[in-house]
Amino acid sequence: MSNSDPATMRRILAELAATEGVLGSALLGLDGMVIVDNFVVEVNLEKLGALLSKAYNTLQQVFGGLEQGTVGQAWFETERRSFFIQAVAVGLLVVVARQDAPVGLIRLDMRKAILQLETGEKKG
Repeated sequence: MSNSDPATMRRILAELAATEGVLGSALLGLDGMVIVDNFVVEVNLEKLGALLSKAYNTLQQVFGGLEQGTVGQAWFETERRSFFIQAVAVGLLVVVARQDAPVGLIRLDMRKAILQLETGEKKG
């Protein structure tokens, strides 16, 4: 990722947190270690990172076994929250949102954030 400066990554995640319904986001290593985060609600980052990276790695095994290629993005909706996981150069971009948040808008803003992280381009 070209924007690997922690301050820059935090700013990009803060912009993503401004998306309607988003409660926060984090960049995780594939091992679940939190690289940088920005949450407007309190979360157990170690647990979130460990479990969502495990979910992603399990999906990789499932779809690899089905010979469907690499998982690029996953979205889970529970009774309380929506969870978005996107593969990026350093690992995973994770977004946690309200259950009623606008999925399309979040996915669009995630793509913009990834573009900023990878190329340094501005959002918008």
